[in-house]
Amino acid sequence: RKEIARRFDAIVEFAELEQFIDNQVKYYSSGMYVRLGFAVAVNTDPDVLLVDEVLAVGDERFQQKCLDRVAEFQAQGKTIVVVSHSPDMMRQICDEILVIDRGELVVQAPPGEAIRIFRDRLIDAGLAAPEPETADGALRDHIAVAHHRQVTIGDVEIAYPGSQERPYLSTGDPLTVTVG
Repeated sequence: RKEIARRFDAIVEFAELEQFIDNQVKYYSSGMYVRLGFAVAVNTDPDVLLVDEVLAVGDERFQQKCLDRVAEFQAQGKTIVVVSHSPDMMRQICDEILVIDRGELVVQAPPGEAIRIFRDRLIDAGLAAPEPETADGALRDHIAVAHHRQVTIGDVEIAYPGSQERPYLSTGDPLTVTVG
């Protein structure tokens, strides 16, 4: 309690709840409650931080603030356990991912491999998951394809217009990959 009292202002500032801090917590929305909980957790200097879906709360700016704080903990060598159903977020922040299904460990692997296995299991179960956004920002519906169907890649063309004078790309250079 003493530590929280000492860090009270930093907690309230991180949670961005200054105008509501005098209200009773029972009147907070679930998002406000989670913001406050995360702010307390990251302002008490834990050796191990355990968070459950908290990075999905709030607007994009608040989420980035949470990710920045997680990165600070990582840089300090602290242990962070994040429970999430957001594979793209996990790819961004995790060095290692555990995929757990109904309480059983399926795999413990680097992000790319673990996320592939996670998504394969969703397809096997026939569950629909949203596809990434299209170029115009609209979400496409995921079409579940039987997992046992094979895909044959017959042709791959790679083009990077404007970069033919050098054998590499720089960040931001356009790249077109056509798969047949």
